[in-house]
Amino acid sequence: MAKKTRSGRTFIDPGLGKASGPGEVRLVEGSELSHARTVRVKTGETVILTDGMGKRWEATVDEVKREHMECVLTSEMPPQNLLPVRLWAPAGNRDRSLWLVEKAVEIGVRSVTWIVWERSRSVADFGKSENFVARASARAASAMKQSGGSWLPHLSGPVEWRQAADWFAARRGRGGAGGAHGWLGDPNGTPAVALARRGMSRRSNEDLIVAVGPEGGLLQPERDRCIEAGFQPVSLGAANLRFETAAVGLLAMASAILETGRLK
Repeated sequence: MAKKTRSGRTFIDPGLGKASGPGEVRLVEGSELSHARTVRVKTGETVILTDGMGKRWEATVDEVKREHMECVLTSEMPPQNLLPVRLWAPAGNRDRSLWLVEKAVEIGVRSVTWIVWERSRSVADFGKSENFVARASARAASAMKQSGGSWLPHLSGPVEWRQAADWFAARRGRGGAGGAHGWLGDPNGTPAVALARRGMSRRSNEDLIVAVGPEGGLLQPERDRCIEAGFQPVSLGAANLRFETAAVGLLAMASAILETGRLK
């Protein structure tokens, strides 16, 4: 009998939510099997399976075959809390956009939506193709597994900024599921550190939308419309930050505030 070892490696099993219980055999296939071969998973090793929608199980590798890896479920793990944060990222450079997806998943977001601002229309290599979506999804999956998470964000867009602002305005302050509160990255906004000290105004169960503008910043009509729609301008300081840096900074601050429960 193979000796059991604990690796903590995570693999995605999309159908895990329908698992019947301990002792069930689950098959890891496709790209996840390729990953298992790359990291040389061995028979008897304890791994973690997740469906990317919150479910997590510890499982023991029974056998690694050519067509799949057989894992026997041992115990269901406690669900991880998913913070109600959604990122609106500008349509931007492909590689930097992919990097941002990775970091957003590590911090923990429900979704990433790419917004087309006026200054981002000329970005030549922003991925609007299926290939970009596939790469972004793969990067998200990799980041989730490496950070020990169990939630894959929904990726969508690109969406025109006017359409996005109208969507937000219809949900601002609704409260409960479907409601939304918003932060708009803005060098002239309320310092993020001040929000951390006093907490943020947000109704229970509302999503927090973190919106970041493109390189060069928002045009005045864009900024005015977002504020009119209900976004709160939030600043990370006077430095001129790249969009991905600003996004990560705001997401990290929002995550810290929400995790500690300092909500009004």
